[in-house]
Amino acid sequence: MQNSTVDADVLVEAYSAPMQPVFQIPLRRMKKPELLDVCERHGISITKSAKVKAQATIAVLLIRLRGNPLISSHDHYLEQNHESANERRARESAESDAMIYDPRSPHGRLVPTQIVITKPGGNVADWVHAKFGEYQQHHFYGFGAGAETAPASKAPHAHTQAAGQLRLAEQSSKAIKILKKHIRKWLNLPPNENYQICVLFAKTNKGQTLKGIVGYTLKEHGEDSFRYYAHNYTPKFLHECYSEHKAMSSAAREHGKTLYKPKLMNQITNFYYNNLLNPLQLSMEVMLVLMLEDGYNFHWSWAAAPHTGAYDGGKANAIFAINNRPTRKAFDHHKAFALVFGREYALNQQEWHHKPIEVHDVLTPGIKNAYTKKLYEDPVPDDLLDYFKHLADTCKISCPLGPNSV
Repeated sequence: MQNSTVDADVLVEAYSAPMQPVFQIPLRRMKKPELLDVCERHGISITKSAKVKAQATIAVLLIRLRGNPLISSHDHYLEQNHESANERRARESAESDAMIYDPRSPHGRLVPTQIVITKPGGNVADWVHAKFGEYQQHHFYGFGAGAETAPASKAPHAHTQAAGQLRLAEQSSKAIKILKKHIRKWLNLPPNENYQICVLFAKTNKGQTLKGIVGYTLKEHGEDSFRYYAHNYTPKFLHECYSEHKAMSSAAREHGKTLYKPKLMNQITNFYYNNLLNPLQLSMEVMLVLMLEDGYNFHWSWAAAPHTGAYDGGKANAIFAINNRPTRKAFDHHKAFALVFGREYALNQQEWHHKPIEVHDVLTPGIKNAYTKKLYEDPVPDDLLDYFKHLADTCKISCPLGPNSV
């Protein structure tokens, strides 16, 4: 019984303890509804008097609130530590000045930096791209910036891709945070529009170089909508940057057209549907040839296991030959098949396809697998992709529900 009595006493004491203040700004900065809310939370009268039920004035509410020791102590703490908007702007300006040096200054360090400005769900306005050019001229030692549209992505969108050298006090996450705020303030981006700024420092310890990241900003230079400006970088230097980027990215012939081993099946599927080849029953060999003829190249990861082991000489030579072909369609099909399907590809073909099984295709009535003859003709027709598109259109007329119709 004694324990239960003690517990009851503790419980009563807990319930009778005064509520701790939870407001976040000093009382003098509050509006009347906020003051009334604090009064009600702490059991302080909000009327003029016991007889007059009208609400008390702000001055009276402040006197009553400051008469509460807990509230007064909390309010004093907030007054000492609260930062006004003007104080915050002054602090951020001082932080920027201490972090971002004049590019010609002898202090700090030159840091290779990438900056991307995007607008999720929309396009970056032209004036933002131009204004960012002004920012870079003031704060970058040298830079290159491209107005890109990401034509190879699922949702093409206009954005700014830039890279160059900044002179900073330090290379840290704090510097990135300050840079983002500094750029946003300089550009005066509309607060009601969802502009996003991404800042990345080059990972020099992992092989990234200034030329490589500047070359990356030139990856869409062949697109009609591409626009570019540079500062303190000569055309010769930019050409070297682009060459280094091409070497680092497996020398893709066209931006976004690189075959990656982990994503190959997804890439083939996307290519199949994007080119309206449904409902043709095309083999992986045909799809691989069509993609290479469309400008795709092999990533160097096809020549060796990721991060381990030596490169396979045969595979490396095959990739180099295919990736550096004089025209998109001048490549050895058998080398491409050996890279993707393995050195035993020819043996597998004999085992599985020496005697094709002739059965009625119940999934695609009336549709023939017409790719075999076309694929192995010597030379392969120049219009191979157009041929299959035409065949697909013909099939859709006789089989409008697609390959799974019965």
